[in-house]
Amino acid sequence: LYPPDAGDTNRTRGVHAVQRSRSGFVYRWSSPHGFFHAPPQARRYEIAIRSIAPKPQTVTLAAAGRVLNTITLSDHAWVTVKGVLPPPPTPATNWLELHVDLPWRPRGEARLLGVQTRDLKFGP
Repeated sequence: LYPPDAGDTNRTRGVHAVQRSRSGFVYRWSSPHGFFHAPPQARRYEIAIRSIAPKPQTVTLAAAGRVLNTITLSDHAWVTVKGVLPPPPTPATNWLELHVDLPWRPRGEARLLGVQTRDLKFGP
């Protein structure tokens, strides 16, 4: 599925390339549906998310067919979401899924965007 040297940033689907803000932090835009492949032993996650859409967005995090967190972002502040990953059916299916309701397309942008993501961490 991934080459042996694939780093964490390559173990995603539905997430755009790394960008740097004017203030210097690194983030990635999600699509309306983003997927982050967790290491086989991972049982916890932490991710910072932020909306800059003109309307509130609801973000749902799920894994192994279960909803883990649902949060509505109504301002432009970064929010850190933490949780426990359920045991996956197989190590290859250990995915953290991010679903954004009310994706948006900024003026002049071809991509349909979800939310900004950064600081993704998986742990035991």
